[in-house]
Amino acid sequence: MLTNLADLRRESFLSDTADALCSPADITPITDEHGRLRYSIPSPTNNPGFNNKTQFRFLRYLWSIQGLMIVLFSSCIFLTGVLLWVIGFLTLRSVISQMSSVANGYLGANVETFTTSLMQMGPSNLKEAIDYINWSETFQNNNIVSNMSNEPLEARRYFYGIAHSQPSYGSTFWGNDEGVFQSVMVNDAYTICPRAAECYNYYFDNVTMMNTSLISRTTYNSTARPWYMRSKETNKMGWTDVYLTLFGGQTVNALAVTLSAPLLDKSNPSKPIIGSIGITYDLTRMSTFLSKNTETTPTEIFIIDENGLIVATSIGEVQSEDGTKRILATSHSTAVVRDAAQAILGRFGGYNNVVASEIHYLDSNRQDRNINIVIFDDGLGVHWIIATVVFHQQLLNYVNIMTLVSGLCSIFTVILTVFISILFGLCITRPIQKVSDDMRLIAKGSFDSKHTSRMLEQLFTLKEFRDMADSMSQMRMGLRNFEKYVPGDVVREMLSRNAGVQLGVQPRRLTIMFLDIANFTGISEVLNSLQLVKLMSLFFTEMSQAVMASGGTVDKFIGDCVMAFWNAPMEVEGHEVRGIEAGLEMMKRIKYMNQEASHVVLKTLGIRIGVHTSDCLIGNVGSPARINYTCLGDGVNLASRLEGVNKRFGTVFCIGDVTYEAVKTMFTCRWLDYVSVKGKEDALNIYEVLCTKDESSEELLKWCEIHDELCVKLHELDFVGVVSLCKNIINYGGPLGFNNKPAELLMERLSVENPTKNLILVEK
Repeated sequence: MLTNLADLRRESFLSDTADALCSPADITPITDEHGRLRYSIPSPTNNPGFNNKTQFRFLRYLWSIQGLMIVLFSSCIFLTGVLLWVIGFLTLRSVISQMSSVANGYLGANVETFTTSLMQMGPSNLKEAIDYINWSETFQNNNIVSNMSNEPLEARRYFYGIAHSQPSYGSTFWGNDEGVFQSVMVNDAYTICPRAAECYNYYFDNVTMMNTSLISRTTYNSTARPWYMRSKETNKMGWTDVYLTLFGGQTVNALAVTLSAPLLDKSNPSKPIIGSIGITYDLTRMSTFLSKNTETTPTEIFIIDENGLIVATSIGEVQSEDGTKRILATSHSTAVVRDAAQAILGRFGGYNNVVASEIHYLDSNRQDRNINIVIFDDGLGVHWIIATVVFHQQLLNYVNIMTLVSGLCSIFTVILTVFISILFGLCITRPIQKVSDDMRLIAKGSFDSKHTSRMLEQLFTLKEFRDMADSMSQMRMGLRNFEKYVPGDVVREMLSRNAGVQLGVQPRRLTIMFLDIANFTGISEVLNSLQLVKLMSLFFTEMSQAVMASGGTVDKFIGDCVMAFWNAPMEVEGHEVRGIEAGLEMMKRIKYMNQEASHVVLKTLGIRIGVHTSDCLIGNVGSPARINYTCLGDGVNLASRLEGVNKRFGTVFCIGDVTYEAVKTMFTCRWLDYVSVKGKEDALNIYEVLCTKDESSEELLKWCEIHDELCVKLHELDFVGVVSLCKNIINYGGPLGFNNKPAELLMERLSVENPTKNLILVEK
């Protein structure tokens, strides 16, 4: 039987589904024998929400220890089977792929096919270009020299198309016997030589074919180039040797080879050539092709010419670091190319004797290697050796590695299963350890848990342990709330004694503080209740933090007044200093409060502080039903009176003589007067705390020294000297803006016929 609908919602598994479990229409109000209203809930078996509730209970069971064990170990078995299947499949696929790659060609034939296709495109394009020149109107009447010097845009557009027809082309060009030369490069750069050794490099617009900007001037002489001399000597199409050149936009020389053909007088082909036309190949593209085709196989490929110089390679460099020299294969920086080249020389005695074959050798590291050699010769002057180096042992290593990987994966599966089991164990032991640690901390008096609750930890924490953690959290919350009513040290002492609270006090030397808001009545009259509560909450928060930060204990709040003390319940070394530090911190915090509350309180908040050190009684005071931990004694009354004295002198922070003697070396204080407070017959010297010694100016220190002299004169009954010093204080402190009211009051009090009667200021 539940007392209200709120209890029903708390009893349901999910408060937001309470209506689904039981609607308000199904609840019948009943009056019990004591006349209290109760609610009757229908049986779940007759409620449509029963199925939802049953399903939720099943989910909660799965996230319990028993349910998680069943799910966990079932998952481990399933995961093990899936992993073994995946590992076997990937291993078989990898081995088949590697063996298939090697068995189907060692890549040599593929490279030869690529090279042949690439090299055959050049002659075909060149023949078309020659036909174009012979039959184009641009070059009619055999006036090729004149047309070249006039930069025919039609011809430039045609040769621009040839240059971009193949990725390996670097440029197309033509020139004549008089040194007239034109070249179109793939990066839209254009070179024209109207005469020998006078050339201009331009960028041009690839739409209009018009020059856009001059790059540089050169002394290029086309008639002295290898491609031109070869055309003139052989009078037929052919290849030059591989050489180093700069393509447009490049800063480092690249390997290139040129295919050139002679231009003949079409009216008399038997005459000497009148010019030459050609295509330059950028061989760096061939090296890129080789690298891509060997990166997933245990092979490397390089191409060399008849002199053993590198043409292209899948690994390492193809020229010297400065880009000025070609590299011999036997001097290559990589051992793979170097050892293979030496093996070829050792087998054939020279590169001119090399034929297609297979060589087995041991490299410099005594590893088995195979070289598959293919000869590329197109009949136009290119005779290259294509060498494919197969890492024989590495291929076998793939199978061994896959076998090892399979074994390691099996071991990993076992380790993973063990790890999951350990994780499952941690799901049980770690929350228990946390709860145990929290219980020990509470027993020691620490009510803040050191364990941070992360979302992931909450996710993997079982329901039973979450309930334990929630209960422990509620206990800590209750103790922290209790600590707000009773000093925390007292609560911790009660827990450590493991005994009930008993009435009783003990003597202890304490530093007591009283603090209140100046003109609080006037402030409260201009604020509504809500504003006043917010203001006082901010005030008490700031002042309490200052007390607790210095090791003090907040005893109670009395209206707008705060009572605090130091050296109880735990002994605090230098408690007098701690009390003064707290008071100065309060003066700083009240300035902060005035800024924060300026929009609420039109007047500036001010405080008055009184501190005194005395022997008091401290402990549990009250009745067996209601106990308060506080201090009693004459010192408590004196501290309260010192706080009120501030109003007479216009000061903020007054302390008694006992406290002053303990802190005078660390703080700047000035003597105020010799006072007998209400309720106490004996008089005492009282002082105002101004600041720390480090914060004091020379003027302030001198002003305080005059007050010390004033105290001495007063106790020596030298009233004339007292009046004189009071005048000095007023004259010195007035221009500096110091508060001279105590000196003015003292001078006024002693300016009578018999000043001895007014020696002591009696505070009423």
